[in-house]
This record gives sequence, C-alpha cells and structure tokens, in this order.
Amino acid sequence: MNNLPKDVEQSHAYFRRFMIIPFTQNKITAEEKIEGLADKIIAAEMPGVLNYVIEGVQSLLEEGKFDIPQAVVDINMQFQTESCSVATFLEDNGYSPGHNNMMVANEFYKMYAGDNKYAVSKIKFNKRLKALGYDIKKLGKNNITMVWYNQDKTEALD
Repeated sequence: MNNLPKDVEQSHAYFRRFMIIPFTQNKITAEEKIEGLADKIIAAEMPGVLNYVIEGVQSLLEEGKFDIPQAVVDINMQFQTESCSVATFLEDNGYSPGHNNMMVANEFYKMYAGDNKYAVSKIKFNKRLKALGYDIKKLGKNNITMVWYNQDKTEALD
C-alpha cells in the first residue's frame, strides 16, 4: 500500500490540488488478468467508448464541475484530518470548538506537543486551531492567549 504524507500544509489550496481515489477491488489474480484488455476494448468498442467520453464531457460542461462520489469525498476528508497532527490530537482527546472550557494556549500546546514527533510550531498550532473553528483571544493586562473549547470526556478516555 502506498503511504500518504503524515503532516502537510493545511490549506484549501493544498487539498484542492489532488484527490485520493480509493480502489477497493481486491488484487486480480494472474488467472483473471486479461492481457491487452485495453487494446481489445478499443478495437471492439471504440464507438461506445467515444460516446461515453462525449456524454461525460457534455455533463461536465452543463454542470460546470465533476460529480465526485461520496467514497472519494470521505477518504479525502479522512486524509485531511489524519494528515494534520493538530486535528488528530483534538479528535483523539475529545476536543471540539466551543465555550464550555478555556485554557492558556501555551498549556494546550504543551499537551499537544508532548511526545508528538509530528508536532508543529506554536504559531502553526494556533493557526490550525483557528482554522478548525476554535476561539483564541488574548486576555488581561498581560495579553495571555486563551483557547476556548468543549471536551467530550468519554472520547478522551478511549
């Protein structure tokens, strides 16, 4: 199986540049393999293949976008979450955006970074928290940065 990067740029621009397409079919055995299948299909079915391509282009032009199967959407969302060590940390510990709790951002970062070999810098950590919907503000005379969050205690215990 191919491996995907563990921690990547977390921007819409990055993720819109590629699409993971899951292939769920088991490997084809040597006995099932048809040598030269593409050539055979083209030789026997060229008009049908061309019509299929034309229908696809017409649909694309009418709708202005590709129809993306839900399985592709799901696997790409899964990769987007799993490739972000911040999102993985939050999910693993039952954190979600909200205002039930607050913590000093530096303490929150220390919990995240701990033994995390994929930890990002404090600045990137805070930027990713904001991008994930967390409220981060400086408070008081000392401008201490605070993070507001909710936590599902049962999720954190798993």
